[in-house]
Amino acid sequence: MTTAIAPHPDSRRHDLGDDPLGRESLLYMFQLPDQGIGLAFYTWVTRDHKTGYGAWVYGGNPDGSSIFEHRDGASVAPDAGFDDWQAFDLSISLSPDSLSSTVKFTGESFQADLEFTPFHDAFLYSSHPRGCPPYFATDRLEQSGTYRGTLRFNGQEIPVDTTGHHDHSWGVRDWEAIQHYKWFEATTADSAVHVLDISGLGTNPQMGYVHKDGLTSPIKTAEWDVDYDAANFQTALRLDVEDHAGRQTTVTGTTYATFEFPVGPKTTLLDAVLRAEIDGEPGGGFADWLWPKDYLEHLRARAK
Repeated sequence: MTTAIAPHPDSRRHDLGDDPLGRESLLYMFQLPDQGIGLAFYTWVTRDHKTGYGAWVYGGNPDGSSIFEHRDGASVAPDAGFDDWQAFDLSISLSPDSLSSTVKFTGESFQADLEFTPFHDAFLYSSHPRGCPPYFATDRLEQSGTYRGTLRFNGQEIPVDTTGHHDHSWGVRDWEAIQHYKWFEATTADSAVHVLDISGLGTNPQMGYVHKDGLTSPIKTAEWDVDYDAANFQTALRLDVEDHAGRQTTVTGTTYATFEFPVGPKTTLLDAVLRAEIDGEPGGGFADWLWPKDYLEHLRARAK
């Protein structure tokens, strides 16, 4: 793995301007396939300085459904930073060098105390030849790394020592301008793959990276083979990626937990937590697919 990680100035909070769709968000997530669960912590702030969070234990209920806690609408100071961020029950503290984060959650149904440390330099969507899709963000910072700490739920205390993902986005988020996307991440002990495959404004850019053998390289092409169930959740996938270093990487995954997250009046996200392999090495993965609701309703009606 890469040993010298460079701090990145975009880890800090940004000026979102005047667009009513301006927002900034942080995501921390990892999977524990042996436990049959996945974790995610998501917080945002709007241009008028309102914050909230979503927190998940995917597959955390006895029936296999997901635990979800959500609160929104708290005011924060315009100069409040991510070095000491509080959104109701979720607190995040970014280290002074931007190279690690603590994530603490004190929800009603579960609690967590975690530290995230990246194992490669931040990857920004602006490094893509076309830049970041303007309806998705001004820019996005994506990074894989390690999570260590504890998780408490259902009367259990589970030690966490695994790999996972973190992202940070800022700018306009126009959900209805996106016709479809596949946002994907997978990590193992030694490697990581992140891909965004997005359709909007008549274009279909693909961006992301492969990290393995100590080298992080942007993707050049990504080819998907995805299986779906009657509700159109992705149940299994194969992803073949070529990166700009000339390497071929294959990721496979099988879903073990799902969640539907209606992020807007016309748009929904179908999330799948995966047992994944990168070139045969076991790990975890997360497949987040965006669909227009009317299109998804059509597909589901046809499947009946």
